[in-house]
Amino acid sequence: MRSLVFHLSLATVLRVILIGYGEWQDRNFLVKYTDIDYYVFTDAARYIADGKSPFLRHTYRYTPLLAFFLLPNVFVNFIWGKLLFSLLDILIGYIMYKLLKEYNISHNKMIFSVCVWLYNPLNIAVSTRGNAESLLSAVIILSLFCFYKNQLLLAGITYGLSVHLKPYPIIFAPVLYFSLSNRIVSLNQGIVHYIHKLIVPNREKLIFLLATAIGFVLPTCICYKLYGMNYIQESFLYHITRKDTRHNFSPFFYLLYLYEGNDHYLLSFVTFIPQVILLLTLAFTFHSPKDLPFCLFAQTLVFVSFNKVCTSQYFLWYLTFIPLVIPKLTLSLKCGFRYITAWLLGQGMWLFFAYYLEFEGKNTFLYIWLTGLVFLLINAYILGVLIYNYGKESQ
Repeated sequence: MRSLVFHLSLATVLRVILIGYGEWQDRNFLVKYTDIDYYVFTDAARYIADGKSPFLRHTYRYTPLLAFFLLPNVFVNFIWGKLLFSLLDILIGYIMYKLLKEYNISHNKMIFSVCVWLYNPLNIAVSTRGNAESLLSAVIILSLFCFYKNQLLLAGITYGLSVHLKPYPIIFAPVLYFSLSNRIVSLNQGIVHYIHKLIVPNREKLIFLLATAIGFVLPTCICYKLYGMNYIQESFLYHITRKDTRHNFSPFFYLLYLYEGNDHYLLSFVTFIPQVILLLTLAFTFHSPKDLPFCLFAQTLVFVSFNKVCTSQYFLWYLTFIPLVIPKLTLSLKCGFRYITAWLLGQGMWLFFAYYLEFEGKNTFLYIWLTGLVFLLINAYILGVLIYNYGKESQ
Protein backbone atom coordinates (compact mmCIF):
# COMPACT_ATOMS: atom_id res chain seq x y z
CA MET A 1 0.00 0.00 0.00
CA ARG A 2 2.92 2.34 0.67
CA SER A 3 4.08 2.14 -2.91
CA LEU A 4 0.57 3.04 -4.11
CA VAL A 5 0.45 6.08 -1.82
CA PHE A 6 3.92 7.10 -3.03
CA HIS A 7 2.95 6.97 -6.70
CA LEU A 8 -0.39 8.68 -6.13
CA SER A 9 1.40 11.46 -4.23
CA LEU A 10 4.20 11.80 -6.78
CA ALA A 11 1.73 11.90 -9.67
CA THR A 12 -0.24 14.60 -7.84
CA VAL A 13 2.86 16.72 -7.25
CA LEU A 14 3.92 16.32 -10.88
CA ARG A 15 0.55 17.59 -12.09
CA VAL A 16 0.55 20.53 -9.68
CA ILE A 17 4.01 21.54 -10.88
CA LEU A 18 2.87 21.41 -14.50
CA ILE A 19 -0.20 23.49 -13.71
CA GLY A 20 2.07 26.09 -12.14
CA TYR A 21 4.39 25.96 -15.14
CA GLY A 22 1.40 26.36 -17.45
CA GLU A 23 0.39 29.56 -15.70
CA TRP A 24 3.93 30.91 -16.16
CA GLN A 25 4.02 29.94 -19.84
CA ASP A 26 0.62 31.53 -20.48
CA ARG A 27 1.90 34.82 -19.08
CA ASN A 28 5.27 34.84 -20.84
CA PHE A 29 4.87 33.12 -24.22
CA LEU A 30 2.74 33.66 -27.28
CA VAL A 31 1.99 29.92 -27.47
CA LYS A 32 -0.25 29.09 -24.51
CA TYR A 33 -0.04 25.96 -22.38
CA THR A 34 -3.71 26.09 -21.45
CA ASP A 35 -6.06 24.25 -23.82
CA ILE A 36 -8.46 26.48 -25.75
CA ASP A 37 -11.34 24.33 -24.48
CA TYR A 38 -10.53 25.40 -20.93
CA TYR A 39 -11.29 29.01 -21.84
CA VAL A 40 -14.55 27.79 -23.41
CA PHE A 41 -15.48 25.95 -20.18
CA THR A 42 -14.62 28.99 -18.06
CA ASP A 43 -16.59 31.38 -20.26
CA ALA A 44 -19.60 29.05 -20.04
CA ALA A 45 -19.26 29.01 -16.25
CA ARG A 46 -19.12 32.80 -16.29
CA TYR A 47 -22.40 32.94 -18.22
CA ILE A 48 -24.01 30.64 -15.64
CA ALA A 49 -22.66 32.85 -12.85
CA ASP A 50 -24.44 35.78 -14.55
CA GLY A 51 -27.69 33.80 -14.69
CA LYS A 52 -27.45 33.11 -18.42
CA SER A 53 -27.14 30.03 -20.62
CA PRO A 54 -23.67 28.45 -20.99
CA PHE A 55 -24.51 27.91 -24.66
CA LEU A 56 -24.18 31.63 -25.26
CA ARG A 57 -20.48 30.78 -25.39
CA HIS A 58 -19.79 29.81 -29.00
CA THR A 59 -18.44 26.23 -29.37
CA TYR A 60 -19.62 25.17 -25.89
CA ARG A 61 -21.13 21.80 -26.73
CA TYR A 62 -21.04 19.95 -23.43
CA THR A 63 -23.39 19.23 -20.57
CA PRO A 64 -24.16 22.33 -18.45
CA LEU A 65 -23.01 20.27 -15.46
CA LEU A 66 -19.42 20.81 -16.58
CA ALA A 67 -19.86 24.58 -16.49
CA PHE A 68 -21.46 24.30 -13.03
CA PHE A 69 -18.48 22.24 -11.80
CA LEU A 70 -16.17 25.03 -12.98
CA LEU A 71 -17.96 27.92 -11.29
CA PRO A 72 -14.99 28.18 -8.85
CA ASN A 73 -12.94 29.21 -11.91
CA VAL A 74 -14.98 32.40 -11.79
CA PHE A 75 -15.40 32.91 -8.05
CA VAL A 76 -12.18 31.38 -6.62
CA ASN A 77 -9.31 30.92 -9.05
CA PHE A 78 -8.84 30.25 -12.76
CA ILE A 79 -6.79 27.09 -12.10
CA TRP A 80 -9.57 25.34 -10.15
CA GLY A 81 -10.69 23.25 -13.10
CA LYS A 82 -7.15 22.11 -13.88
CA LEU A 83 -6.72 21.00 -10.28
CA LEU A 84 -10.08 19.21 -10.40
CA PHE A 85 -9.27 17.34 -13.61
CA SER A 86 -5.81 16.41 -12.32
CA LEU A 87 -7.17 15.11 -9.01
CA LEU A 88 -9.70 13.06 -10.96
CA ASP A 89 -6.71 11.49 -12.73
CA ILE A 90 -5.39 10.44 -9.32
CA LEU A 91 -8.81 9.13 -8.27
CA ILE A 92 -8.93 7.04 -11.45
CA GLY A 93 -5.55 5.55 -10.56
CA TYR A 94 -6.83 4.60 -7.09
CA ILE A 95 -10.04 3.03 -8.43
CA MET A 96 -7.97 1.10 -10.98
CA TYR A 97 -5.90 -0.31 -8.13
CA LYS A 98 -9.07 -1.48 -6.37
CA LEU A 99 -10.31 -3.01 -9.62
CA LEU A 100 -7.04 -4.81 -10.25
CA LYS A 101 -7.43 -6.56 -6.89
CA GLU A 102 -10.18 -8.56 -8.55
CA TYR A 103 -7.60 -10.02 -10.96
CA ASN A 104 -5.72 -12.06 -8.37
CA ILE A 105 -2.33 -10.78 -9.58
CA SER A 106 0.80 -9.73 -7.69
CA HIS A 107 1.06 -6.35 -6.00
CA ASN A 108 3.93 -5.34 -8.28
CA LYS A 109 1.82 -5.98 -11.38
CA MET A 110 -1.00 -3.91 -9.94
CA ILE A 111 1.35 -1.01 -9.18
CA PHE A 112 2.91 -1.22 -12.66
CA SER A 113 -0.52 -1.07 -14.30
CA VAL A 114 -1.60 1.89 -12.18
CA CYS A 115 1.65 3.69 -13.00
CA VAL A 116 0.92 3.26 -16.71
CA TRP A 117 -2.05 5.51 -16.08
CA LEU A 118 -0.57 7.92 -13.55
CA TYR A 119 2.55 8.71 -15.60
CA ASN A 120 1.08 8.58 -19.08
CA PRO A 121 2.27 11.85 -20.68
CA LEU A 122 -0.99 12.21 -22.63
CA ASN A 123 -3.12 11.93 -19.48
CA ILE A 124 -0.93 14.41 -17.65
CA ALA A 125 -0.89 16.94 -20.48
CA VAL A 126 -4.63 16.72 -21.15
CA SER A 127 -5.63 17.32 -17.52
CA THR A 128 -3.04 19.98 -16.63
CA ARG A 129 -3.87 21.92 -19.80
CA GLY A 130 -7.50 22.02 -18.70
CA ASN A 131 -9.26 19.44 -20.83
CA ALA A 132 -12.15 17.67 -19.08
CA GLU A 133 -11.63 14.11 -20.36
CA SER A 134 -10.70 12.84 -16.88
CA LEU A 135 -14.20 13.65 -15.64
CA LEU A 136 -15.77 11.21 -18.09
CA SER A 137 -13.02 8.62 -17.54
CA ALA A 138 -13.53 8.77 -13.77
CA VAL A 139 -17.28 8.16 -14.08
CA ILE A 140 -16.78 5.22 -16.49
CA ILE A 141 -14.12 3.57 -14.33
CA LEU A 142 -16.28 4.07 -11.23
CA SER A 143 -19.19 2.43 -13.03
CA LEU A 144 -17.01 -0.53 -13.99
CA PHE A 145 -15.82 -0.84 -10.37
CA CYS A 146 -19.42 -0.88 -9.10
CA PHE A 147 -20.26 -3.44 -11.76
CA TYR A 148 -17.53 -5.78 -10.47
CA LYS A 149 -18.75 -5.27 -6.90
CA ASN A 150 -22.23 -6.29 -8.06
CA GLN A 151 -23.61 -2.89 -7.04
CA LEU A 152 -25.80 -2.78 -10.13
CA LEU A 153 -27.92 0.19 -9.06
CA LEU A 154 -24.90 2.42 -8.57
CA ALA A 155 -23.19 0.95 -11.65
CA GLY A 156 -26.20 1.79 -13.79
CA ILE A 157 -26.59 5.31 -12.40
CA THR A 158 -22.93 6.16 -13.01
CA TYR A 159 -23.04 4.58 -16.47
CA GLY A 160 -26.14 6.60 -17.35
CA LEU A 161 -24.37 9.72 -16.09
CA SER A 162 -21.39 8.96 -18.34
CA VAL A 163 -23.70 8.91 -21.38
CA HIS A 164 -25.15 12.23 -20.22
CA LEU A 165 -21.66 13.72 -19.97
CA LYS A 166 -20.70 12.57 -23.47
CA PRO A 167 -22.79 10.38 -25.83
CA TYR A 168 -20.11 7.93 -26.97
CA PRO A 169 -20.24 5.54 -23.92
CA ILE A 170 -23.63 4.38 -25.27
CA ILE A 171 -21.57 1.92 -27.35
CA PHE A 172 -20.93 -0.08 -24.15
CA ALA A 173 -24.63 -0.73 -23.52
CA PRO A 174 -24.93 -4.09 -25.38
CA VAL A 175 -21.92 -5.78 -23.77
CA LEU A 176 -22.82 -4.51 -20.28
CA TYR A 177 -26.31 -5.89 -20.79
CA PHE A 178 -25.06 -9.20 -22.20
CA SER A 179 -22.64 -9.67 -19.31
CA LEU A 180 -25.53 -9.79 -16.84
CA SER A 181 -26.83 -13.09 -18.23
CA ASN A 182 -27.43 -15.62 -15.44
CA ARG A 183 -24.66 -17.92 -16.62
CA ILE A 184 -21.95 -18.16 -19.23
CA VAL A 185 -23.52 -18.62 -22.64
CA SER A 186 -21.78 -20.88 -25.16
CA LEU A 187 -22.04 -21.03 -28.92
CA ASN A 188 -21.96 -24.83 -28.62
CA GLN A 189 -25.66 -24.65 -27.76
CA GLY A 190 -26.46 -23.11 -31.14
CA ILE A 191 -26.48 -19.55 -32.42
CA VAL A 192 -30.21 -19.00 -31.82
CA HIS A 193 -30.02 -20.20 -28.22
CA TYR A 194 -26.83 -18.17 -27.75
CA ILE A 195 -28.41 -14.90 -28.89
CA HIS A 196 -31.65 -15.61 -27.03
CA LYS A 197 -29.87 -16.12 -23.69
CA LEU A 198 -27.89 -12.93 -24.13
CA ILE A 199 -30.90 -10.80 -25.03
CA VAL A 200 -33.63 -12.19 -22.76
CA PRO A 201 -34.04 -9.93 -19.68
CA ASN A 202 -33.57 -11.06 -16.09
CA ARG A 203 -33.64 -9.34 -12.69
CA GLU A 204 -30.06 -8.07 -12.91
CA LYS A 205 -30.50 -6.71 -16.42
CA LEU A 206 -33.72 -4.91 -15.51
CA ILE A 207 -32.12 -3.31 -12.44
CA PHE A 208 -29.18 -2.13 -14.51
CA LEU A 209 -31.42 -0.78 -17.29
CA LEU A 210 -33.62 1.09 -14.81
CA ALA A 211 -30.61 2.56 -12.99
CA THR A 212 -29.01 3.57 -16.29
CA ALA A 213 -32.21 5.31 -17.34
CA ILE A 214 -32.26 7.23 -14.04
CA GLY A 215 -28.59 8.18 -14.33
CA PHE A 216 -29.12 9.53 -17.84
CA VAL A 217 -32.67 10.91 -17.82
CA LEU A 218 -32.56 12.79 -14.50
CA PRO A 219 -29.62 15.15 -15.26
CA THR A 220 -30.70 15.41 -18.89
CA CYS A 221 -34.21 16.50 -17.95
CA ILE A 222 -32.86 19.03 -15.46
CA CYS A 223 -30.57 20.52 -18.11
CA TYR A 224 -33.40 20.53 -20.65
CA LYS A 225 -35.65 22.31 -18.14
CA LEU A 226 -32.98 24.97 -17.68
CA TYR A 227 -31.82 25.47 -21.27
CA GLY A 228 -34.39 23.86 -23.58
CA MET A 229 -33.74 22.55 -27.08
CA ASN A 230 -30.56 24.60 -27.33
CA TYR A 231 -29.05 22.17 -24.83
CA ILE A 232 -30.25 19.10 -26.78
CA GLN A 233 -28.88 20.49 -30.03
CA GLU A 234 -25.45 21.44 -28.71
CA SER A 235 -24.83 18.54 -26.32
CA PHE A 236 -26.29 15.64 -28.34
CA LEU A 237 -27.48 16.32 -31.87
CA TYR A 238 -24.35 18.26 -32.79
CA HIS A 239 -22.13 15.25 -32.01
CA ILE A 240 -24.29 12.95 -34.14
CA THR A 241 -24.22 15.21 -37.21
CA ARG A 242 -20.75 16.66 -36.61
CA LYS A 243 -18.29 16.58 -39.49
CA ASP A 244 -14.73 17.86 -39.61
CA THR A 245 -13.63 18.22 -43.22
CA ARG A 246 -10.55 20.24 -42.42
CA HIS A 247 -8.37 17.29 -41.45
CA ASN A 248 -8.34 14.55 -38.85
CA PHE A 249 -7.32 10.91 -38.44
CA SER A 250 -10.64 9.54 -39.67
CA PRO A 251 -10.54 7.24 -42.72
CA PHE A 252 -13.67 9.06 -43.93
CA PHE A 253 -12.50 12.66 -43.58
CA TYR A 254 -11.22 13.03 -47.17
CA LEU A 255 -14.43 11.64 -48.62
CA LEU A 256 -16.45 14.08 -46.51
CA TYR A 257 -14.05 16.85 -47.54
CA LEU A 258 -14.64 16.15 -51.23
CA TYR A 259 -18.39 16.23 -50.68
CA GLU A 260 -18.29 19.37 -48.53
CA GLY A 261 -21.16 21.69 -49.35
CA ASN A 262 -23.32 18.88 -50.70
CA ASP A 263 -26.13 17.03 -48.98
CA HIS A 264 -24.20 14.04 -47.66
CA TYR A 265 -26.23 12.96 -44.64
CA LEU A 266 -26.55 9.50 -46.23
CA LEU A 267 -22.76 9.36 -46.51
CA SER A 268 -22.44 10.35 -42.86
CA PHE A 269 -24.88 7.60 -41.93
CA VAL A 270 -22.99 4.99 -43.96
CA THR A 271 -19.81 5.73 -41.97
CA PHE A 272 -21.53 4.28 -38.89
CA ILE A 273 -21.97 0.84 -40.48
CA PRO A 274 -18.38 -0.48 -39.92
CA GLN A 275 -18.55 0.75 -36.33
CA VAL A 276 -21.86 -0.98 -35.59
CA ILE A 277 -20.77 -4.31 -37.09
CA LEU A 278 -17.45 -4.38 -35.23
CA LEU A 279 -18.91 -3.14 -31.93
CA LEU A 280 -21.61 -5.84 -31.90
CA THR A 281 -19.09 -8.51 -32.87
CA LEU A 282 -16.89 -7.57 -29.92
CA ALA A 283 -19.91 -7.43 -27.59
CA PHE A 284 -20.99 -10.95 -28.55
CA THR A 285 -17.42 -12.27 -28.29
CA PHE A 286 -16.28 -10.72 -25.00
CA HIS A 287 -19.50 -10.54 -22.98
CA SER A 288 -18.15 -12.47 -19.99
CA PRO A 289 -17.89 -10.20 -16.89
CA LYS A 290 -14.18 -11.00 -16.50
CA ASP A 291 -13.58 -9.73 -20.05
CA LEU A 292 -15.39 -6.40 -19.66
CA PRO A 293 -12.32 -4.12 -19.36
CA PHE A 294 -10.80 -5.64 -22.49
CA CYS A 295 -14.07 -5.43 -24.41
CA LEU A 296 -14.59 -1.77 -23.44
CA PHE A 297 -11.03 -1.03 -24.56
CA ALA A 298 -11.45 -2.84 -27.89
CA GLN A 299 -14.83 -1.27 -28.56
CA THR A 300 -13.55 2.23 -27.84
CA LEU A 301 -10.51 1.70 -30.06
CA VAL A 302 -12.78 0.55 -32.89
CA PHE A 303 -15.23 3.40 -32.35
CA VAL A 304 -12.50 6.05 -32.35
CA SER A 305 -10.55 4.56 -35.28
CA PHE A 306 -13.59 4.27 -37.55
CA ASN A 307 -15.34 7.44 -36.44
CA LYS A 308 -16.04 10.13 -39.05
CA VAL A 309 -14.19 12.56 -36.77
CA CYS A 310 -11.05 11.30 -35.03
CA THR A 311 -8.63 13.59 -33.18
CA SER A 312 -5.73 12.95 -30.80
CA GLN A 313 -7.92 13.87 -27.85
CA TYR A 314 -10.12 10.86 -28.58
CA PHE A 315 -7.18 8.48 -28.09
CA LEU A 316 -7.46 9.03 -24.35
CA TRP A 317 -10.88 7.36 -24.44
CA TYR A 318 -9.37 3.93 -25.12
CA LEU A 319 -6.08 4.53 -23.32
CA THR A 320 -8.15 4.80 -20.13
CA PHE A 321 -8.69 1.01 -20.18
CA ILE A 322 -5.08 0.01 -20.98
CA PRO A 323 -3.99 -0.39 -17.31
CA LEU A 324 -6.87 -2.84 -16.76
CA VAL A 325 -5.94 -4.81 -19.87
CA ILE A 326 -2.16 -5.13 -19.38
CA PRO A 327 -2.24 -7.84 -16.65
CA LYS A 328 -4.26 -10.17 -18.91
CA LEU A 329 -1.91 -9.99 -21.89
CA THR A 330 0.98 -12.33 -22.67
CA LEU A 331 2.97 -9.67 -24.52
CA SER A 332 6.53 -9.03 -23.38
CA LEU A 333 7.70 -5.49 -22.63
CA LYS A 334 9.83 -5.61 -25.78
CA CYS A 335 6.82 -6.42 -27.96
CA GLY A 336 4.73 -3.81 -26.17
CA PHE A 337 7.38 -1.18 -26.82
CA ARG A 338 7.48 -2.18 -30.50
CA TYR A 339 3.72 -1.67 -30.91
CA ILE A 340 3.77 1.62 -29.01
CA THR A 341 6.55 2.80 -31.34
CA ALA A 342 4.50 1.82 -34.42
CA TRP A 343 1.48 3.63 -32.97
CA LEU A 344 3.53 6.79 -32.39
CA LEU A 345 5.16 6.62 -35.81
CA GLY A 346 1.74 6.36 -37.42
CA GLN A 347 0.74 9.58 -35.71
CA GLY A 348 4.06 11.17 -36.60
CA MET A 349 3.55 10.57 -40.32
CA TRP A 350 0.10 12.12 -40.14
CA LEU A 351 1.36 15.11 -38.15
CA PHE A 352 4.14 15.70 -40.69
CA PHE A 353 1.68 16.38 -43.51
CA ALA A 354 -0.76 18.16 -41.19
CA TYR A 355 2.04 20.58 -40.29
CA TYR A 356 2.63 21.44 -43.94
CA LEU A 357 -1.09 22.06 -44.40
CA GLU A 358 -1.50 24.21 -41.30
CA PHE A 359 1.75 26.17 -41.22
CA GLU A 360 3.11 26.07 -44.77
CA GLY A 361 -0.19 26.32 -46.62
CA LYS A 362 0.53 23.26 -48.78
CA ASN A 363 -2.31 21.18 -50.19
CA THR A 364 -1.53 17.91 -48.42
CA PHE A 365 -5.11 16.68 -47.91
CA LEU A 366 -4.53 13.52 -49.93
CA TYR A 367 -1.33 12.67 -48.03
CA ILE A 368 -3.05 13.32 -44.70
CA TRP A 369 -5.79 10.90 -45.70
CA LEU A 370 -3.31 8.24 -46.85
CA THR A 371 -1.27 8.46 -43.65
CA GLY A 372 -4.56 8.34 -41.74
CA LEU A 373 -5.32 5.05 -43.48
CA VAL A 374 -1.87 3.76 -42.52
CA PHE A 375 -2.57 4.74 -38.91
CA LEU A 376 -5.90 2.90 -39.10
CA LEU A 377 -4.12 -0.24 -40.31
CA ILE A 378 -1.61 0.07 -37.47
CA ASN A 379 -4.45 0.32 -34.95
CA ALA A 380 -6.26 -2.63 -36.51
CA TYR A 381 -3.10 -4.76 -36.45
CA ILE A 382 -2.34 -3.87 -32.82
CA LEU A 383 -5.92 -4.67 -31.81
CA GLY A 384 -5.66 -8.03 -33.59
CA VAL A 385 -2.43 -8.81 -31.73
CA LEU A 386 -3.99 -7.85 -28.40
CA ILE A 387 -7.08 -9.97 -29.04
CA TYR A 388 -4.88 -12.94 -29.91
CA ASN A 389 -2.71 -12.54 -26.82
CA TYR A 390 -5.64 -11.80 -24.54
CA GLY A 391 -7.39 -14.94 -25.78
CA LYS A 392 -4.35 -17.07 -24.97
CA GLU A 393 -4.21 -15.71 -21.44
CA SER A 394 -7.87 -16.16 -20.66
CA GLN A 395 -8.20 -19.73 -21.92
